[in-house]
Parts: sequence; C-alpha cells; structure tokens
Amino acid sequence: MSIEWFSTSSKDGIATLYESNITLNKNTIRNIEDAYSVMLGIDTDHKYVVIKPLTKEQDQRGDIPSNHKYKITIRSSYGRIANKDFMKKIEKVGGFSLIEPKKFSTTYDEGNKLVYIKLKEEL
Repeated sequence: MSIEWFSTSSKDGIATLYESNITLNKNTIRNIEDAYSVMLGIDTDHKYVVIKPLTKEQDQRGDIPSNHKYKITIRSSYGRIANKDFMKKIEKVGGFSLIEPKKFSTTYDEGNKLVYIKLKEEL
C-alpha cells in the first residue's frame, strides 16, 4: 500500500488579484519577508507581473524615485500591495476583469530577487 499524506499548506506560490490590491500567499512572501517596499512592473510580452522587493536600505538611499516605490504589508500568512491604478493596468494587459478576484501562480527568481505573477496561469 502506498500512502500519500495530505498537507494543508500549499507548496505553490499564489497571488490573488483584486480590483484594488495584490495579495501574496505565505509561500510567495517567504522569499521577500524583509521587503520594506516594492517596485511593480509588467512584462507585456510574457504577461507577467513583476515585483521587486526593496530592503529599507535600498528604499532610503535615494536613487529610486519615490513614485516608483510602493508599500507592501507583510503579515505572518500573507503580503499585500495596494494600488488601484496598477490593478487597472494588469486588467488591460491580462485581458480580464477583476470584479471577481482571480488567483495566479507565482515564482521567485532567486538570482534577480524578483517575484513573477504568471497572468497566463490562472488557478
């Protein structure tokens, strides 16, 4: 007999997109727990949302314009980035509406220290 034990903790990184914010699950934020703020971008060719975490030192050293940095709230089980204008841009690039929340896969690029939300991989 082969038994596979069930675990309630997801091993996958997941981002839930709402009209006003991005909520990252625990497995996504574990890689960016020390983020003081973030930079947000969209790869329109591959349909990825890109999140670049910034440490407090990176945020405050003065070489990144303040209008390129966004607040991230990190709790023990999730992380949240709120920006309605950015969410509208995601809707346009993704070709969908966020009236109802949508969940997508995330990956973490260790070498570049970036989180990718894969808009082509809705869960």
